[in-house]
Amino acid sequence: MKKFLLFFLSLFFGILLFAWIIKIVGVEGLVLALSLFLSWRGIALLFLTFLIVLVGTLRWGDILKKEGLKIPFSGLLQTYLTGFAINYFLPMMVLGGEAIRAHILKEKYSVPWQKGIASAMIDGILNLTSVLLLIFPGIVFFLLEVGLPSKKILFSLLGFLFLLGGAIAFFYFKNSKKESILRVFGINHNLALETEKEILDFFGSKKVFKPLYLSFFRAFLLFLRVWILMFFMGEGIGLSIAWSAFSFAWLGTRIPVPADIGSHDVIQVFAFKALGLGAAKGTALALIIRGLETIISFFGLILIVKFGFQFFEKLFLNKIVLRQKNNEKPQY
Repeated sequence: MKKFLLFFLSLFFGILLFAWIIKIVGVEGLVLALSLFLSWRGIALLFLTFLIVLVGTLRWGDILKKEGLKIPFSGLLQTYLTGFAINYFLPMMVLGGEAIRAHILKEKYSVPWQKGIASAMIDGILNLTSVLLLIFPGIVFFLLEVGLPSKKILFSLLGFLFLLGGAIAFFYFKNSKKESILRVFGINHNLALETEKEILDFFGSKKVFKPLYLSFFRAFLLFLRVWILMFFMGEGIGLSIAWSAFSFAWLGTRIPVPADIGSHDVIQVFAFKALGLGAAKGTALALIIRGLETIISFFGLILIVKFGFQFFEKLFLNKIVLRQKNNEKPQY
């Protein structure tokens, strides 16, 4: 119940933010977004977005392969899309997408829970590592280009980056010492510790290098999508400008609001106005990226329904078989 309440509250907050942005900026950004999205440019960007998903799937597949688990690529892609959809529409759920990926691997391919959740978490850590290393120069370019913002904005920005960067740095520091992070916080659950051991062992071996390279390639494709989109809008073909816009585009998606409604728009409008590119184009960029990722997530939602039906069908059939073994007539 609390999760549903949190979902609706965050969604309501995002809608209010979006309405506020449209009221201030006007519908110019919306018109620009539609004109680009409903053209060959939108198709090109959608193709690039699918490529980003494919690279992410390959990265996760390589992690599983190095753990001795061979899953068909079609199954991996479907499972990856379900996790993507959960994280996109329900970002307030901690490990929501990772947990559903692990669950599907367990149900469909008999992958032990700790290996499935460990692989999804390794995938997430690699993703965060690569993108963080890529956006830090973008933030520096932004500050060099526009100067220091107000103290309130500067402290919020640096605090957020320090929180994410500090968490990743702490993970790698503890990993280098082969020490448990969970025990630091007093967590001694056996399954959790087994999962953590899977993660630490992976990062402490040479297995990590290929997935890490794929992760940096995926991060580069995310940057390339923003750069190409800005080129389509006739702005920001310079490297430093595009890099700055990409950094704020990614930061705008870290706020736990369903489909990044409002949060992404506000941050992108701030960045574009500061860079002298116009608030309307910042709104358009946020809307187009949201449209692209909503399409991808829609496929994930369809697969979630499909997996849900398969799960309940399996549960129902197992119940019938159990009753037959006990010489009971199934009751419908």
